[in-house]
Amino acid sequence: MKFERIEKQSASAVCASALRRAILSGEMKAGQRLPPERRLAEEFGVNRLTLRAALAQLLAVGLITVKQGSGYTVGDVARVGGLDLLPEIVDMAREQDELTRLVSDLLNVRRSLASSVLGRLAQGGSEEDFERIAKAVDEFERVASQGSPLVHAFVEADFNIVAAMVDGINSPIMRMCINPVLLAVAQIGELAGAMYVDPKDNLAGHRLLLSWLRQPNLAPLQTIIDELAKRDEQTIARMRAMTKELS
Repeated sequence: MKFERIEKQSASAVCASALRRAILSGEMKAGQRLPPERRLAEEFGVNRLTLRAALAQLLAVGLITVKQGSGYTVGDVARVGGLDLLPEIVDMAREQDELTRLVSDLLNVRRSLASSVLGRLAQGGSEEDFERIAKAVDEFERVASQGSPLVHAFVEADFNIVAAMVDGINSPIMRMCINPVLLAVAQIGELAGAMYVDPKDNLAGHRLLLSWLRQPNLAPLQTIIDELAKRDEQTIARMRAMTKELS
């Protein structure tokens, strides 16, 4: 198998990134008209074909709209934005020293989704579902026992546990909701590093959760969610400490 050579970032991608950042930062506000193509192309120092390729990227995700005779207009990010914009948002959060707040919000969303999945599993999970989750937990333990594998190995093993749980409730909608959140967590290197600094602790948490799923009446679901919240707070504290060490 032969791989294609990796090329430098294209001029259209650079233009799209600059415009996307201006929109996400609020420098360009919803409803604001973009300058004419000719002027934008001159400001970027590119030809109009390159600029149009960049604008097409923003049109595809709804960050701008276009109307014949009126040109391009900035869209409402709050209404159309999705997690595909996260990499740019993370970069801006780092620059503005707001990454911790962003991570806190992301983990909060993850807990809300987890609460729904766990509640439904506890009410109607089958023995087959629990066995599938148990196998995923065993695989996490195997990865953890290998010494010091790369963080992405723990991320993948952890995601497989969540996937097994979501499979147990047979909900394509929930899978579509939770997948981008999990991917977003993985994309933030500082967060992933802080989450898996002690894999044995992660494993213990997974084992306790599996035991609860088999006997959910031993403790209310809110107790489990509260424990997840405590672990998330510890993760954020570790991430903050690790970030300070690197600065």
